[in-house]
Amino acid sequence: MMTIEDWKKRDDLQAELKHILTLPAFRGALEALTDFASPKPTATPQGVDLALWGALMNARREGFFDCLRNFQALTEMAAKPAELPAPWTENKEIKE
Repeated sequence: MMTIEDWKKRDDLQAELKHILTLPAFRGALEALTDFASPKPTATPQGVDLALWGALMNARREGFFDCLRNFQALTEMAAKPAELPAPWTENKEIKE
């Protein structure tokens, strides 16, 4: 099983996934899934607490969209962090 740390080290896989995300079949599949998960009027089960039902439906939907965002973010993990300047090595005393 590949971990996120393993994935970050594989520039080749990130580039390949970035290419796959541009393929028409994959783009169409993402669009279809996004449309499927988009809010639509639905019948609420009889006797259910409306606040609880709405919370559950929105939590499920948010989890789905979070998965899609994370999936697309896997293509941009190879970026190296910015180099910070070296910290100062000496202290200067303030003379009064």
